[in-house]
Amino acid sequence: MFNHLWLLFEVFISRRLDIFVMFNHLWLLFEVFISRRLDIFVMFNHLWLLFEVFISRRLDIIAMFNHLWLLFKFVH
Repeated sequence: MFNHLWLLFEVFISRRLDIFVMFNHLWLLFEVFISRRLDIFVMFNHLWLLFEVFISRRLDIIAMFNHLWLLFKFVH
C-alpha cells in the first residue's frame, strides 16, 4: 500500500515537472526575444530544461514499470 501511494506520488511529481518545464521553456523563449545578449545563458538553460524533461519522462516509465511489477506481485 505504501509503495502504491509512493508511485502515485512519483507520477504526480513527474507530471508537475512537465508543466513546470513547459512554463520555463516558454519563459526562456521570451527572454531570447527580449535580449539577444542572454543567448549563451538561455541556451544553457534550454539544454538543462530538455534534460529535466528527459528525467521526468524517465520517472513516468519507472513509476509505470514499478506499478505493473507491484500488481504482478500482488496477483502471484
